[in-house]
Amino acid sequence: MKDWVMEDIETIKFKKKHVCKGQNVETPKLPEKKWSKRKNKSRYNSLFKDCTLRFLISQLHTQIPFILMATEKTPFELAMKEVVLIKPSKPTPFSVLHLSSLDHIPDLNILCHTLHVYRSKVDDHDEPSCPNHQLLHPADVIKAALSKALVYYYPLAGRLVDHTDGKLVINCNAKGVPFLEANATCKLSSLRYWDGTDMETAKNLVYDLPSQDESGHQYPLVFKVTSFPCGGFTIGMGLLHSVCDGVGAFQFFKAIMEFARGKTEPSVKPVWERDRLTGSITKNPLQIDFLDDASAAVSPFLPTEVLMHQCIKVDSESIRRLKMSLMKESGENENFTTFESLAAYVWRSKCRALKMSYDGKVKLNITVGVRRHLQDPLPEGYYGNVVVDADVVLTMRELNERPLYEIVKLIKEIKKVSCNSDYVRNFMDTLETDLEIDTEFNIEGSGAFTTFTDWRHLDFENVDFGVKEIVNVLPMPSDMFGCVDLCIFSALGNFDSSMEGGIGIFVSLPAPALLTFKDEMEALSLFIWTLLYLRMNKTTWNVSDLLMLHSFWTFHVCLSIKMYLLYQTFKPLFVLLCCNKCWITFVWLECWTLSIEDFWYWLHVRTIFSNDLPC
Repeated sequence: MKDWVMEDIETIKFKKKHVCKGQNVETPKLPEKKWSKRKNKSRYNSLFKDCTLRFLISQLHTQIPFILMATEKTPFELAMKEVVLIKPSKPTPFSVLHLSSLDHIPDLNILCHTLHVYRSKVDDHDEPSCPNHQLLHPADVIKAALSKALVYYYPLAGRLVDHTDGKLVINCNAKGVPFLEANATCKLSSLRYWDGTDMETAKNLVYDLPSQDESGHQYPLVFKVTSFPCGGFTIGMGLLHSVCDGVGAFQFFKAIMEFARGKTEPSVKPVWERDRLTGSITKNPLQIDFLDDASAAVSPFLPTEVLMHQCIKVDSESIRRLKMSLMKESGENENFTTFESLAAYVWRSKCRALKMSYDGKVKLNITVGVRRHLQDPLPEGYYGNVVVDADVVLTMRELNERPLYEIVKLIKEIKKVSCNSDYVRNFMDTLETDLEIDTEFNIEGSGAFTTFTDWRHLDFENVDFGVKEIVNVLPMPSDMFGCVDLCIFSALGNFDSSMEGGIGIFVSLPAPALLTFKDEMEALSLFIWTLLYLRMNKTTWNVSDLLMLHSFWTFHVCLSIKMYLLYQTFKPLFVLLCCNKCWITFVWLECWTLSIEDFWYWLHVRTIFSNDLPC
């Protein structure tokens, strides 16, 4: 070990031995360190080091709360109460309501749960927006608000039953909504507000009891509220997808929060009118490309009963880089949306991680909202399903070898077709013609079928409770954790400012496949990896590709040099951190260096490939 390192260690040991015990002892003068003997150091270099050191310390200081938060190890336990039925606060009509054709899409007959995480504000007792609710338990406030909201949304207090014609109907009998209350033993901060890293624990916060009553009829709506010692709480709301889509779920949840804040009626009055989206019998139904056991690709990891669940976070900068690289690859002045770009990337990454057989077929199913594309606009407040299915079918070989921008184009084309009003009408007629239409249920769990749904447009993150602050919303559809077929794009919580504008991708995969999938997704973190990934499947290399390869090695050589210079500049800081075992700062310094280098490399690649790309 070098002399200057030993000198620093001896100085620190001396101070710990004498000064920390209260002794007023002068530190012995040690030989001057070699690093401080450099001659002809300019005042600029000295000032640069001082300012940069202060910047690093200030940045580390901002990370301390998150470090402390992650080290809390309070056990997570729940104490459950008895289930109660919340009924409308006023008398409601008794009737039988029919659903629309779009409500009868076969795979919509499931409970879709959302987990809403609220933390306590600093001064709850000074909050003026809910004067009557300051001293009430959050569960009591939600119960009262739900009861008032059910007066307007009374079908949700009924039961879903099978009609004689084989269709589903709502029996509006006001029997009530199952409501489960629980108390947790730990703080919300100790669980990082369910930022996606602990999905197994999050499953305990939604209604996990039977979703049918004693007669076998389904509940359209279930609730679970969990309170925490810190003053925060979670709301687990489960809505039957056959009754409403994401927009309708948001509309209903917003109404509950409005009543919780003291309003006397919802800002948007609900509208049923499901006959507006009811199709008719047709002799020319849509030709849907189905997969069967013979043609579908298979995975060596499936079937399995053990799946891992995680939320993969993608920051806004990585998304921007991906979209720009796809535009460059396509060679056309065509804009790709965030959903189109990520859907193609995630679909291919997921199938590669599962090692799907090359000669088999894989299918991508996209749930497309068509509210704005109907020939006859729906009235405000309509909360039924206004979605259609759009599909892309390829062999695994095609998905793996075709350039990524071509996959994105296919997704863009099917979205455009599905938003046509004629397609929507034909889709409803097809559903009405064959209610027993068979989707890919026979290949579920094989990995060959993937469904994407986008929850980012839902504004759950901005629904205020008044005295509590919402910090996160998690999508948790029924059986999501036992299904490899579903993939959800969702907005990220409000507690991490570094991920503003980013996306959370919720997936369930076998453990070996999940590790590979995470590696594929982490390739988006640096622009260089994205570009290389998109070019790996080319059989021929042009001048642009060779320049890319040259730049790749230049990037790593320069990165190594700059890391060494950074080390030489901050030797004393590194010694101090080593002695105090502040290893987490090294991780931060590495990330800081990579971000600087990434920016430098972006300018370098921009000069090589194109001088007119927007920066």
